[in-house]
Amino acid sequence: TAGHDADLLCGALRVDVTHGGEAFTQLGGKIRTLKAGDMSMADETGIVCTVLHGQDARTPISAQTRRALYVAYAPAGVPVNAVHHHLETILEHVRLFAPEAVVEHLEVRGER
Repeated sequence: TAGHDADLLCGALRVDVTHGGEAFTQLGGKIRTLKAGDMSMADETGIVCTVLHGQDARTPISAQTRRALYVAYAPAGVPVNAVHHHLETILEHVRLFAPEAVVEHLEVRGER
């Protein structure tokens, strides 16, 4: 699961598998060159997270965040309802410190 400041994301998002050789800057500032086969999400500027290496340094949630995007990755075979339940649990936790939070969109893609 990854959380991003939605206002720092640029353009359309895409989820893909890395080909190897792509690079991104991890939260904390380390530049990571990726191996083939990692699941990643990118915006029009570049990769914002991978399953194996986590969050990028450009789009993390901070005290200034007003719109957050939470993404949960699950391998084939994990039931859609389990992923949906996980996202609902994240919402419950967010509402502990931001009770006025609203969901703009919730979608689970994958095997049905």
